[in-house]
Amino acid sequence: MNIDVSYYSVSGLKNRRCAFLANRFDAEYGYKPGDAESWIVVNDYTPEAQGETRFTNGTLAWYTGLWSSPQGTAYITRHDGWVIFNPDIFAKNAFSRWQNHELKDFNAWGVHGAGEEVFVWGSDTSEDADAALAPSTVLRQENGDWLPIASPGFRIVAMHGTDGTNLWAAGAGGEIASWDGNSWVRHASIGYALHSIHVGEKNVYATSARGEILRVSPSGCELEGVLPGASMPGDAACVAVWNDDLWVGSARLGLFRKTGAGFTCVKPNITCTSIDARDELVLCAPNRISGSANGTDFMSFGVDVVRNGRSSHGLCRDLEGNQQ
Repeated sequence: MNIDVSYYSVSGLKNRRCAFLANRFDAEYGYKPGDAESWIVVNDYTPEAQGETRFTNGTLAWYTGLWSSPQGTAYITRHDGWVIFNPDIFAKNAFSRWQNHELKDFNAWGVHGAGEEVFVWGSDTSEDADAALAPSTVLRQENGDWLPIASPGFRIVAMHGTDGTNLWAAGAGGEIASWDGNSWVRHASIGYALHSIHVGEKNVYATSARGEILRVSPSGCELEGVLPGASMPGDAACVAVWNDDLWVGSARLGLFRKTGAGFTCVKPNITCTSIDARDELVLCAPNRISGSANGTDFMSFGVDVVRNGRSSHGLCRDLEGNQQ
């Protein structure tokens, strides 16, 4: 059996201090929950690159979403209706501080923190037999509980915001909505799938299945550009504004930056499925977490850590209590 590993989501202020998710699976068949592994991984390094990458909480379930606060609090969603929580992933005793919160009759598909509030979205399986296609249920954390708020009325694929009154969601059918703290406002739909959304200081951007980068406003969507070479759904995987530049990540084509009227591939070797753009530009590539403090010089951490650390274990074996 040829076992492959792929990193797919990252959250953190810097690539040397962040959390990310990794899948380990049979390369012939691809990732499938129940027949493969999902891991939570943490980069914890000093500015002098002293430190370590740890992976923990291996499971046969699928970790579907991740968000970590500036203080290191981490939330991870699992497809089978669990939220995994750690108050400080960088603490010396972090391994013993994981908490599991079950969401009954719920499939959890993602999590995002906006300001002091944390939101989870997913499917209520108690009422709809075809819940995967139903409009998403949105939960907000309140005093340790996850309580429902209004739904935007469509299936959410991505969420981003600056605080609990400026939260935006993108839908599988091209829908876009914004949350003002009390209710959702629906905006124009492009009619086909969106993949990501990012709320900057001045503008909101989204990427589509057609490789488009869209500037979003309450009045609709304006085409910012099309990613050069985009020909497959998901080529424009993620978007972010950082250091006054617009960045787009592609799992197949690399990292792009807006230059003039178009987009230029600045790092074809960083095939990127997830971006965090807070203190530094943090990029999730399949076998490493890359990042930059200036947009020019890039450094990577966590290179092949899960692949190497699990190389002596059979697929889906020895997961309980595993921390490396």
